[in-house]
Amino acid sequence: MRWRRWAIPMLLIFSALPMLLSDSSQDAALDVLAAPAEKSKDASKKLVLPLAAVLVAMGLCCYYALNSVDEHSNAPPQTPMVVFNELDENRPLHLVCLHGYLSSAAFMEMQLHTLGISEPNTIVTCLDGPHESGESFFTRHVSKGDETYYYWFDFKDTTTAGDATKWLIEKLLEIVSTSRRPIDGLVGFSQGACICTDAMSTISAWRENFVSLPGSVRSYLPLLPQFSVLVSAVCPEAVLQDKYDWYDFDYHRSLPIRVPSLHVVGRSDEYREESDGIYDLYDDSMATYVEHAGGHDIDSRVADLVNEDIAMWLNETGRVAAGLQYRE
Repeated sequence: MRWRRWAIPMLLIFSALPMLLSDSSQDAALDVLAAPAEKSKDASKKLVLPLAAVLVAMGLCCYYALNSVDEHSNAPPQTPMVVFNELDENRPLHLVCLHGYLSSAAFMEMQLHTLGISEPNTIVTCLDGPHESGESFFTRHVSKGDETYYYWFDFKDTTTAGDATKWLIEKLLEIVSTSRRPIDGLVGFSQGACICTDAMSTISAWRENFVSLPGSVRSYLPLLPQFSVLVSAVCPEAVLQDKYDWYDFDYHRSLPIRVPSLHVVGRSDEYREESDGIYDLYDDSMATYVEHAGGHDIDSRVADLVNEDIAMWLNETGRVAAGLQYRE
């Protein structure tokens, strides 16, 4: 209990007070002030022990007081956070979705619709990556000539992936802190699946080291994603760094990533080896692997093969991970 930490300074103070208030101590104090230097030195020795006890007690009191303020500022809310209109166990899943390299949130919405990830069973928030670029190879056939496309990190400089993951996590915290609504899962395509995995590894590590987190993170951790859906994942090995120092605290990435995950991989995908590498980062007891006969891109023919599997996984595993009821 917290009161025990105050026992030592209180004991020191109560032990020192009788010595300080005794007649001999009062005489010694007068000698220090009025006696010659040699006698004053002898009198000072009588006051050393009680004064030292008081000073130590005062130092401990100051330390405990400051420490208590810090603990209070970093403590999670004392009462559960109310998530308005989101406590219904029958509500749709809320997914944050990350597009691929040289793509956009708008195009990702089209891909999700092809995969059957749309209302009324899900509510999606598609994000544009932090870096702007020109037209994408995969979106050329729908380009109107005035769109802006985005990417998460430069394949030629994979050190930028850490910045993208930090940007994403700060965006997730912004979403849940503003809306007070949970993000149930992350969905990533291609390069977006790489950043999704990096972010989920971070969130998993946070949950395993909850007590060491600052209060600003602990408060919203229950509202951050609970599962991953990874489609045609692309992730160079150099991206998976060992350590970050965000939010003024250190932690090591959590491997394997202990969250439910769905991995959609094309048998003819030239990046299949990287998709399998992403799969290996997740806890295999919680991972589901769906293979289709297509390649890297998602077209209607491929979607017809896998959208039923995706819908079933989201309805069962995804909803359970988010604490929601299975939908008939």
